[in-house]
Amino acid sequence: MAAAARYRPRYIQGTAVGVTAVTLLLWLGLRTRLPVAPEPDALVGWAVNTWTWSLGGAWLILLLGSLLLAQNGAPSRFPKHGLILLVGGVTAVTLWAGTPALALTAWLLLALVWAAAAWLNWPPADRRAIRAPLGGLLLGALGLWYAAALGGGAGWATWPAAARTAALLAVFWQMGSAPLLGRRIITELADRETAVLLLLAPGLAGAALLLNLAATGPMPGLLWVTLAALLAVLAGLWRAWAHLGQPAQVGAALALTASGFVLLAGVWAGPDAAAAEGRVLALAVGLLFLAEPVRRELFADRNGWLTGGPQLLGWLLALAALAGLPLTAGFNGRAALYQAWLPAGGWALLLVTALLHVPLVTAVFLSGLIRQEQAAAETPDLSGRVGRLLLAISLLALPGLPLGEVAWVTWLALLLPVVAGLGLARVARDWAGWETAVWRQGGGPWPRLRQGARLAVGAVRDAAELLEGERGLLWLLLLAALIVLASSW
Repeated sequence: MAAAARYRPRYIQGTAVGVTAVTLLLWLGLRTRLPVAPEPDALVGWAVNTWTWSLGGAWLILLLGSLLLAQNGAPSRFPKHGLILLVGGVTAVTLWAGTPALALTAWLLLALVWAAAAWLNWPPADRRAIRAPLGGLLLGALGLWYAAALGGGAGWATWPAAARTAALLAVFWQMGSAPLLGRRIITELADRETAVLLLLAPGLAGAALLLNLAATGPMPGLLWVTLAALLAVLAGLWRAWAHLGQPAQVGAALALTASGFVLLAGVWAGPDAAAAEGRVLALAVGLLFLAEPVRRELFADRNGWLTGGPQLLGWLLALAALAGLPLTAGFNGRAALYQAWLPAGGWALLLVTALLHVPLVTAVFLSGLIRQEQAAAETPDLSGRVGRLLLAISLLALPGLPLGEVAWVTWLALLLPVVAGLGLARVARDWAGWETAVWRQGGGPWPRLRQGARLAVGAVRDAAELLEGERGLLWLLLLAALIVLASSW
């Protein structure tokens, strides 16, 4: 890439896209040789099974889509496309690490590459902002080192419960550092193609470790992990609703929400469901982050559908996958999660999670409508259309469960929130008029109801503000630690 930048600058994007496309084709061909496992006593080795293969494929597709969307910039010693490939390559190592030593080394490298990519793209006068996300990623690596030390240097298949608990805390740090601690850098970065990789790379690295843990034994701390995951979903939804008109903010917020679903699937439904949710995290959130909506006028003729169709299809499939609708990867994760809760008596968890899908669907739908009204009139370029179409198609998936075996309660929990969310979107578009007509009336019981509602909204807002800013992850971890201590008595 450096040679292309120096001698043939116009070939930079083609070179990067070609290298990534060949890697993706080789990766697809590896499917017939799974599983790949390290030697029993090896310190360094690769582990590729059906779950990490699926997660790695989603990452390579996101990487290829980002390169297709990236435009050729001015020649430099370290080109933009080379930086994207560097982040992609280091993240791939974290996904396919088969031993704790290699995983720890990859996590440390990812933290350094993450900081370097942010450093090169961030204004020099404000580079102190990189310290917080870098510290979070290093703390995640420290947690993984502590888990490996508790495991006695053996592979995670033989780790005791204490080591697995420490590893789950490391996963939580890794998945939350970028959306929470690095939110300002990611959302304000002008280079969106690099920003989306910085947003999702740490979370996918944590998801890969979660898959390996879920595949090798029971998960400890179901109570605190479940509560922390639901809080992550709620915090992401709150941030998304607060920034509906800003694509980068909505993408960063929904990355936190999707990470919560990955955690829930990993500890309750196993690696297959967690891998499906990991695909949603990589592809659906990536699509929403990189979305470039077009105006309705573009669809007035057949040529308009050819140019604007990939954007519309990508937005619809991202919405369907995040909602867990059939024929998407989200269905395989969400349906398996709900099916795991039913025999365990997790009716309350199912109800709460289903209700959280209502504001999720509404936020994604309203965000798309607002951004369509703000869209420019330019026609999207061909490489950008191909990149978004690739991400959108990759979200499609055959049902992991036979549809006849899915309980009717699961179907209701999946479909009713979508209907309710779309209905709420219709109401929310006229929210200001409704609030003026009803909430500000002076007669009858409305004053007391209005006062009580204001108190309730204020309490929720005060509680949600604890999850914002650089200290949000610390509050979540503190709550998780208190739950662990309480459950140990």
